[in-house]
Amino acid sequence: MTEDSVPRQDREADGFTVVELLMNPLRSSLSAANVSVANGLTGAAWHLILASHSTSGRCFALLEQPGNAPQFQRVDNRATCQADQFTPTTGWLTAWP
Repeated sequence: MTEDSVPRQDREADGFTVVELLMNPLRSSLSAANVSVANGLTGAAWHLILASHSTSGRCFALLEQPGNAPQFQRVDNRATCQADQFTPTTGWLTAWP
C-alpha cells in the first residue's frame, strides 16, 4: 500500500488518519507504545482489557464489556503493565483516572 492509496477519512487531530499514523512510525509516537490485550468471559459476560504504560510510568487499563460504558484503572509504580494482571470484576472506575 502506498501513501497515495491510504484512505483520507477519519483524520486525527494532527491531520493524519489512524492508518497513516500506524504505517509511518516517523509521524507517530504510537509506534513506540506497547499495548497489552486480554479478553475472556466472566460468567456469561465477554470482556476486553487493554493496558499500557504512560510516559509518566503509570499503568493505565481500559475495560470494555458489551452493554456497559468503558471503565478505567490506573496503577502507579508497576514494573510491568499487562492486561492479564487486571481482573474484570474489581477496581474499575467509570471516569478516566
